[in-house]
Amino acid sequence: MAAITLPNHPIVTNTVTDASQLSEWLYDPQLLPATPNSFEVVNGWLSSGVGGNVRASSFDESVTRGMTQRGSLVQASAVGGTANLDYFASWYAGVDMDDEVDEDIAPRDDYTRFPGRHIQFPGGGLEFYLPWDNAVTYFSWNVSWSGDSDDDDEKHSIRLFVDGSAAAPQRRDVRMAIDTGIPAYRGDRKTRIWAGHFPFVHTQASRGWHRASLRLLMHGGTGLQQSQDTTRQTRIRLRGFRRISFKKNNT
Repeated sequence: MAAITLPNHPIVTNTVTDASQLSEWLYDPQLLPATPNSFEVVNGWLSSGVGGNVRASSFDESVTRGMTQRGSLVQASAVGGTANLDYFASWYAGVDMDDEVDEDIAPRDDYTRFPGRHIQFPGGGLEFYLPWDNAVTYFSWNVSWSGDSDDDDEKHSIRLFVDGSAAAPQRRDVRMAIDTGIPAYRGDRKTRIWAGHFPFVHTQASRGWHRASLRLLMHGGTGLQQSQDTTRQTRIRLRGFRRISFKKNNT
């Protein structure tokens, strides 16, 4: 940026300062000035009307990337992994997915019935800071997982959480995953691939830190049933978890 040549308005001791002269140092836009003559150029020089570089009367004028600070309108971050992630039924003792409300009849209720039992897995979550009071974040992810259940009700579920709460209806299940000998079920739903996406509208006071993550809940059984169940393990293959945050208008 070129040197700024301020108007010569001396400040004299014991003399009342002229506010209008001082304001010229801070804001005195000129029409395409050859030599910047106020600190307005440091502030981006985005004034409309005569003297500004964005004319409100013209719909052809655009605010280009060079006129904004980095991160002032949009943010993005991503995480991922390549390792196989194994989770075991013994970690979910007491979680009985057999008696869950049928999702074909009523909303899936795993979040309210088993609070705090969903486990986040590495590479499946982000923590990020929003500098705006109003924003929208678009999440996307790629994950696949499988289990060893021979019962269609012993589910292995992955759900999206945002700021500690379940983001309905962002849940997917893997059910029967081994060959039971019944022709109708051979090879049925052994692995599920979920390429998901979800737009999340933050509350009015969205400025601050936020968290989003994919979490696993699987059938662990209870009591004697726990020792008899064949569900033992879930294997997760995560490829990526991403977010793009946009500043909303008038924030």
